[in-house]
Amino acid sequence: MLHCKHKATADKLPIGLSTSPFLSNLAFLSTDHFLAEYVQSEGLSFTRYVDDLTFSGGITDRHLADIDRILDDAGWSVSTRKTAFMRGGGPQYVTGLYVGEADRPRIPRKTKRRMRWILHIISRFGYDTYMAEFGGEDQEMHRHRLLGWACYIAAVEPDLGCPLLRAFDGLVPEGYGGTDWIDVVDVEDLDDLD
Repeated sequence: MLHCKHKATADKLPIGLSTSPFLSNLAFLSTDHFLAEYVQSEGLSFTRYVDDLTFSGGITDRHLADIDRILDDAGWSVSTRKTAFMRGGGPQYVTGLYVGEADRPRIPRKTKRRMRWILHIISRFGYDTYMAEFGGEDQEMHRHRLLGWACYIAAVEPDLGCPLLRAFDGLVPEGYGGTDWIDVVDVEDLDDLD
């Protein structure tokens, strides 16, 4: 797997705005077409999110050179310091998710363990104790942040994230640490949001 991030200059693609995915789709449309044709002819796969390009399959140095040429011809440049070959059997992460299994991306184990540990501490000792004695306050793990993490996990791995979301909603008091901005819905209703 090859993961590369192309450089975007101010006159080509705004970075960090909520409109970036839409704008990048417009700006990158013809390049997406050329890359899709190339990877199909080589028996590879290609995905892109904003300016993160990921190529999967039996990627070689020749493929990297071809991809670099396609991007260069289209006016884009590859950020070599952000380009990574991720071999099978080793850790494979794209945009913070583990992609080493064929069925779907997964939340990294470290994040899962951390959220399970936080839930265990809150369940056993209470939210106030977690905040005061177990580092919750230092890490600003207020209600909205815990619910946000649980929502993120639920979006990727619903079997894990939805129970976390329900548990945090039931255990963490409202209004602690600022204004809450997440309304928790029944897990059955999450499918209706598609």
